[in-house]
Amino acid sequence: LHLLIGKLLYKLNAGGRGEEWMLMVATGQMNKASHLIKDRKAQVKLAELNLQAAQGAVQKSAFFLASEYLKSGMFMLRKDPDTWNDTYKLTLDSMSSLAEIQYIKGEHQQCRQLVDEILKNGKTLKDKLRASLVLIELDGSRENFDSAMASGYSLLEQLAIKLPQNPTSYTISREFKKIRKLIAGMGDQDFLTLPQTSQEEVRVGMKVMSLIASYAYFSGRKTDFAMLGLSMLNLTVSSGMTDCACHGFAVFGVVVASMGDYKDGFRFGRLALTAFDFSQEVAYQARTFLLVHGFLHHLEKPFHQSLGPLMVAHQTGMDSGDTEYGLLTSTAYVGVYIFCGLTLKPLHDDIKGFQAASASYRQSATLTLLLVFREVVEGLMGFRENAADIAVPKKGNAVAIHQAWFMKMMMAYIFHNFSEAIEFAEKLDKLQNSGSTSYEFTAKLMYRSLIYSVQAQMTGKSKYKSAADKIIKMLEQNTKHGNLNAHHMLCLCVAERASLSKKKSQKDVKNLYDRAVLSASKTGFTQIAALSNERAGMFFYAQGDMGYAQDYLTRAAEGYALWGAKAKVKHLLGLYNFLEDVKVNETTSHLGRQRFSNIFADRHRDVQQATIARSSDDGSTDGHKEEHDLRQKGNVVRSLFSRNGNKGGDDLFGDSMLSEL
Repeated sequence: LHLLIGKLLYKLNAGGRGEEWMLMVATGQMNKASHLIKDRKAQVKLAELNLQAAQGAVQKSAFFLASEYLKSGMFMLRKDPDTWNDTYKLTLDSMSSLAEIQYIKGEHQQCRQLVDEILKNGKTLKDKLRASLVLIELDGSRENFDSAMASGYSLLEQLAIKLPQNPTSYTISREFKKIRKLIAGMGDQDFLTLPQTSQEEVRVGMKVMSLIASYAYFSGRKTDFAMLGLSMLNLTVSSGMTDCACHGFAVFGVVVASMGDYKDGFRFGRLALTAFDFSQEVAYQARTFLLVHGFLHHLEKPFHQSLGPLMVAHQTGMDSGDTEYGLLTSTAYVGVYIFCGLTLKPLHDDIKGFQAASASYRQSATLTLLLVFREVVEGLMGFRENAADIAVPKKGNAVAIHQAWFMKMMMAYIFHNFSEAIEFAEKLDKLQNSGSTSYEFTAKLMYRSLIYSVQAQMTGKSKYKSAADKIIKMLEQNTKHGNLNAHHMLCLCVAERASLSKKKSQKDVKNLYDRAVLSASKTGFTQIAALSNERAGMFFYAQGDMGYAQDYLTRAAEGYALWGAKAKVKHLLGLYNFLEDVKVNETTSHLGRQRFSNIFADRHRDVQQATIARSSDDGSTDGHKEEHDLRQKGNVVRSLFSRNGNKGGDDLFGDSMLSEL
């Protein structure tokens, strides 16, 4: 009966009277009776239909359903022990597609087995390409970054693109000068109107470099990251545009900014977003937005503006099957949120959702970072006994290790564990800088300056004053370059440094602290406004001026309460008995911002849910207009499969199948 129903629906679909769902239902019905199909041509035809049905499921983000079609197709193909020879192209396409889907689903063990079989039986580099890219992603998702990069470099070499591994700073400087000469005089429009490349090797090479660039960053191989950024721009200018050119511009922007040219870094970040708008290559949206809004946008624009685009990029990545970068973008979203000063409660809920998704899809690098962020948020909210007790990840994920030490330093300072704070600051100084253009790097500078000022006050040693002064000069350079998000941090560091000077009057110091409070408040950085009030209150408390001390410390407690930092409010109340208890903000939403949602995991599992959700998206009017527009632009889902399969095909399911039934 299943076979008969499937045959009738297939005939309707092949005759042009059906819809996409007919092919999928017909294939599903015949799969239920596939054990009755003995004719080899009919078995192969059913395998073809399963591949086509899987393509349809992928277009609806129903990846779990797609994998079932592909497994059924492979079951049919494997009825012939020599399927790699007899039906090579179909076997290759079906198995490559299944490997990609299994990776998306987080079924990494089964994925690796498929990849190994493809690499063993594939005839050419082109045939093995999809499996080779999945292999790189498998290693990267497990934090085997060096292995992923080695595979990437090997693949590039086979494409006749030779890049030095672990290049020296001199090599980077030399290549950077060449690039500068190559692009001298080129405006944004000149980049955007470059012709599409006609070289397949360049397209594939750009895809590989785009993939391993993040692994270079996460493994702390800064010069490799720089070389990849320079090479991607060089290939784009010399050979033409590719699908991932937008990401190449973003990588180059981060490289340029890390060399101190913030203006050009921001320019290439903006160029990356424009190139994405032109190409609509949704496969590269998450990774492009991750770099632009995690490292570059804040250099000239308000920091808070990055939250919406990062959430949209996360959602688009999950929707399109780019789960790795969709989830990595969630870490950038969390990092930006923490330093924005928005209410912590909704962030805590979102982090738990992001963690569950990362565990489900086996994205270890994302999980490692999210754990650090969660411990920070829970420490501030009072869920942890020792707020600064943040676990440092094991060797491998250099970004997470650096982040953990920074967060330990920040939390130790916030909760007045100053001896630990200086210990962590000195530890951080010895670590290789990670993300030197990110907003978090600027925040690290601020906290180190504040800690050095405290140490100078406690020990009287001039070396700490000098260290604080050096960082203040760096923050001054940031603000001179147009980084409006660094101004409030500079103001606080200057006020702290002035509080140590015998040449400054109490009125001068008060004015500097007031300036810091005003700057942080006007730009929405609630937590820094609270910290500035606290430091001002502590200064006047030490001077014996209880009027000003109570005023500033009361405002500090109110600011921390607004942030949702219950543990910090409790800490202040325990230090100063003249403070009155304040109600902590525990709201679960903020300003209508988009939140973490399980809808994308639901779509991956249920084609009907995917169809309904997509229809809803098309008519959505909720949320910020900017975020809605971005979502609409990212609504095109990348195809994981080649589309040269037979849509209707010859009617191989004719009388012979009925006879078998």
